[in-house]
Amino acid sequence: MQKRNNLFAAFAFLMVLGLGACDSNTSINPPADDYFLKYFGHDGNQTGRDLVVNADGTYTLLGTTTSLDSGTQIYLVRADNRGNVIWEKSFGGLHDDEAVDIEPTSNGYVTVNNLKDASGHYYIRISLWSQSGIETNFAEYKVKANYDARASAVTPTSNGFLVAGSTTDVSLKPDGPLGTTDIMDALSLKYDQTLVKDLSYYDALGYSDSDASTRIFESPIPGKFYCFGYTDGFSNASNSSLEFWSAEFDNNGFQNSEHYGTLNDEYLGAAVFASKVEAEVGYIMVGPSENAVGDIDFYIEKLTQDLSPSGLFPGRLMSLSLGKYSSMTQLGHAAAAQTSAGEYLVSGNSVSNPLNGSDIFLWKVGINGIPTWKSPILFGGAGDDTCGNVVELPDGRIVLVGTMSVGKDNQTKMVLIKLNSNGLFK
Repeated sequence: MQKRNNLFAAFAFLMVLGLGACDSNTSINPPADDYFLKYFGHDGNQTGRDLVVNADGTYTLLGTTTSLDSGTQIYLVRADNRGNVIWEKSFGGLHDDEAVDIEPTSNGYVTVNNLKDASGHYYIRISLWSQSGIETNFAEYKVKANYDARASAVTPTSNGFLVAGSTTDVSLKPDGPLGTTDIMDALSLKYDQTLVKDLSYYDALGYSDSDASTRIFESPIPGKFYCFGYTDGFSNASNSSLEFWSAEFDNNGFQNSEHYGTLNDEYLGAAVFASKVEAEVGYIMVGPSENAVGDIDFYIEKLTQDLSPSGLFPGRLMSLSLGKYSSMTQLGHAAAAQTSAGEYLVSGNSVSNPLNGSDIFLWKVGINGIPTWKSPILFGGAGDDTCGNVVELPDGRIVLVGTMSVGKDNQTKMVLIKLNSNGLFK
C-alpha cells in the first residue's frame, strides 16, 4: 500500500499532526473548497462513525464525544458542503456510549446507537430526528439483566426499520441456548414507522457458537428478510473460524442460510445493497480476514439478489497486508459503497506497524472484483486513525468520515475528508 503522495495531502496530514492540543473546529483546505480535510470537536475526544449526504449538499455526521464530566456520549453534527458546522449536539447517558448508524428518512434521520447502563451492559436506542436536529421519537431495547444488546446498523424499509446487531442473551432465539459454546446470537429487530416493535418476529437468531448480524435488508419476497453477518456456527474439523454469513428469515426463523470465506477468520464489517444493473443487482460484503499467524488481509464477497453466489464477482481475498498480530476488534469495522459506474469503494483500518497505530485505507474495486486502483490509499499518521463510512457524491467525488488523532497528546477528532473520484485532493 502507499501513502497519498500528492503534495497537498502530505502537507495536510503534517498539519493535522502538528496542531497540538487545540480543540477548535479547525479546517485544512486546499486552494478550492471542492476538496478538503476538516475535523470536528471541542474539549476531549471525538470520533466519526457515519454520515448522511443531504439533498442540499450538506452533511449530517454521527460519532461520539468524550469529556471528564459526562463520559462518552453520542455526537451529532450538521455541516455545509464546505465542512463548516451548521449545528452540533451531544446526548446520551453518563457512561460510555457507542455511535453506530445514521440513515435518511422522508423528513429527517433515523439513528441507532448503543448506550451503556450503570451496571456496564449495553442496550439499544433507536431515534427519529428532524432535519434541524430535534429528536422527535425514540425507543429502547434491553435484554435481561447482566446481558448485552448491541446494534450494528439500522435499515429503513417500506413501512419501518430493521435493526441488526448481537446479544449475549442466547435464550431469545427460537431454540434457546444451545450449549456452553453458545455465547452470542444475531439480533433482528423490526419496528414500524412510529418505532413500535413488531412482536411477531423472534428478536434473535443463531447457532451454537458466536453469531452477529451486521445489516438486515427486506427481501424481494414479501414478509421475508435477508440477514448478513458473521458466525462460527458452521465450524468443523477442517474449519473452526469465523465466516461471512447470509440468511433468509421470517417470523418462523431461518431459511437458506449460507456461509462464505476462507480458512481464516472473516469478520463482516459492512454489507451493502448493490443496485446498479450493469454490476449485477445484489449484495456486497466486506471485512478483514485474519489467518492463523495473525496476518490480516481483506475479504470481499458478492451475492445476487436472491443470495446466490455471484458469477460476475466471486469471493476474493485481497492481499492488503493490513496488519500482523493486531486486534480484530481494532481492524474489524469496514465500509463500502457502490459508485454510479457500478464499481465499489471499500474502506477499513490498517495497522502496518502497531507502534504507529492504525490508518484509514480507501480502495476502488471494479465490477468484476478486480481493483481499479493499483493499490489502496492510506490516510493517517502517528496514533490511531480509523474509518467510519464512505460515500460517493452525485458528481463522482468521494467523502469519508472517520476518526483521526491530532496533536502531541493524540486527542481524537471526528474527521470529514472530501476527495475527487480518484481519491486525490485535486
